[in-house]
Amino acid sequence: MTFDADFAAANDLLAEAFGEQVTLQRGATEVEGVTAQVFTQEYQGEDEDGFATTWVFTDFVLDMDDYDFGGGAVEPRKGDRIKRTIDGTVHTYEVLPIPSGRVCEWGDTSGDEWRIHAKHIDP
Repeated sequence: MTFDADFAAANDLLAEAFGEQVTLQRGATEVEGVTAQVFTQEYQGEDEDGFATTWVFTDFVLDMDDYDFGGGAVEPRKGDRIKRTIDGTVHTYEVLPIPSGRVCEWGDTSGDEWRIHAKHIDP
């Protein structure tokens, strides 16, 4: 096996052990049962007035192939939603760009996963 294959296999084991099931939503289309690792991440930048600001996002790392709403895998985009259940309550997150302007980036070195940036919007 190559390093990339070994890394991907280890990453799959981590996702299985520490991931949770989420629901992806684009418009009226929902896809349930997608495994994602969930992280809280702080990002630094300037607000519209030039003041240094820290934003807290929830990042979801999942297989690129799983980001599929029925027509094949697609790139996450602003306005998509991700739902997860915490203590029996469904929480909704909206995919939004971090201060650098990106809504997602590669979640691993092999380019097989998305790291999707989202803000908690409900409840």
